[in-house]
Amino acid sequence: MNVWVLYNNVRLAANRWFAARLVSAFSERGTDARLVVADTADDLPCDLPDIAVNRSADAGIAARLEERGVRLWNNAEITRICNDKYLTYRELEEAGIRSMPNRLVTAEELDAVSGPFPAVLKSRGGHGGTEVFWIHDQYELKEAFSTIGQPTALLQEPASDLGKDLRVYVLGSEILIAMLRRSETGFRSNFCLGGTVERCDPIPPEVTRQVRRITDRFGFGLAGIDFIFNHGRPVFNEIEDAVGTRMLYAYTDIDAAAVYADFVLKRVS
Repeated sequence: MNVWVLYNNVRLAANRWFAARLVSAFSERGTDARLVVADTADDLPCDLPDIAVNRSADAGIAARLEERGVRLWNNAEITRICNDKYLTYRELEEAGIRSMPNRLVTAEELDAVSGPFPAVLKSRGGHGGTEVFWIHDQYELKEAFSTIGQPTALLQEPASDLGKDLRVYVLGSEILIAMLRRSETGFRSNFCLGGTVERCDPIPPEVTRQVRRITDRFGFGLAGIDFIFNHGRPVFNEIEDAVGTRMLYAYTDIDAAAVYADFVLKRVS
C-alpha cells in the first residue's frame, strides 16, 4: 500500500519533524510511505498513492487527489471549509454552533465601519494565530486590512476573557485530548506564539457537546477544534484541519503520528 504524507513548502518548513515522524509511522506499519511536497495541484507526481494524508491545507490539491480516486485525510470538503474561517462559521451556524459575532468586510466598506471598538480583524485563512489583529480604531482597521492583503477579511467582536483558549484534538469522532492555552502578554494564546499549556481534564460538558455536533458534521481524521471564552463560557473559534501537534509531544505521551497512522489504516482495511 502506497501512502503520501503531503505538505506544501511553507508548511513543511515549519513542520519538518512531524512530517518525518508521519512518514516513519506509516512505514513502521508496513506501507510504502513517502513525503510529497506540492504547492499546487499541478505539482503532484503522476504516480498516485492509495492513501494521502494532506497536511498542505490546500483544497485544490485535495480535490485533485479525490478526483483521481485517492483515499484522503482530511477530505477535500473539510479542507475547503475549515481553512476558511468565514465558511466555517456559516457552516456551523447551520448546526446551531455560534461563534463571537462577526462579519465579512471589504476594502470599500472600511470607511463605513464605525465600531464598536476594540475589535478583532482576522484573515479568512490564517493559521497559528497569524493574521489576527487587535483593532482600536478605524486607522488600525485599515492598516491591518492592508497587511492581510486579501479582498475580504473577518471583523469580529472580541471575547471577554483574553489570552485564553481551549484546543480539543479529535481523531475521527473521538476526543483525543484537550489542552488549555494561556498568554499573559497578549490576546492570542497560541503555543507557537509563546503561550503556556496545560491539559484540560475534565473537559467542560458544554465543550464536549459542541465537539460532538461538529464531528457529526465533518468526517475528520486528525483535527483541532478551538474554543475561546466569553464571560467564562466556551465559544467556538475555529477548526484546524492540518492541526499542529507540538503541544501533544511537549506535554503528553501521545504520539500523534502513530495514532493517526493507526486510524487511517484501520479505516482503509
